[in-house]
Order: sequence, then C-alpha cells, then structure tokens
Amino acid sequence: MYENKSVPGELIRMLRNVKGLKQEAVAINMGKKQQYVSKLESAQYISETAIAKLLTALNSNKEELEQIREL
Repeated sequence: MYENKSVPGELIRMLRNVKGLKQEAVAINMGKKQQYVSKLESAQYISETAIAKLLTALNSNKEELEQIREL
C-alpha cells in the first residue's frame, strides 16, 4: 500500500485535521507528549509501526489514510 511501508507525516496531519483533533488529543491517546505527534507530522516518512499507533489514536484505518492521499 505504501512505498517502503511508510507514509509522509503530512498525510497524518491532514487526517488528524479531518477528524477535528488536536495534536495533544492524539498524543494523549498514544500515551505520548504533543511534541512527539508534532515530530511525526513533520517527518518525511513514518514507520509502519508508528502509523499503526497513530491510526489507532485517531480512531481511523489505512483505508481512510489512503482516501486522504488521493485528495
């Protein structure tokens, strides 16, 4: 689905915004600090493990992420 099983952080940012969530809320759902989410969203690529954790925190899935990619 994703090249090298990774995804640009910008897609996560876009998905978070569509969901109407703040970085802090996502971070709390992940058990992390807001700065961690900010760093991931600024990353050129995010690992598959981090993507899975982010999608869980966003109450989302890879299909929704793929829809964001197509926008």
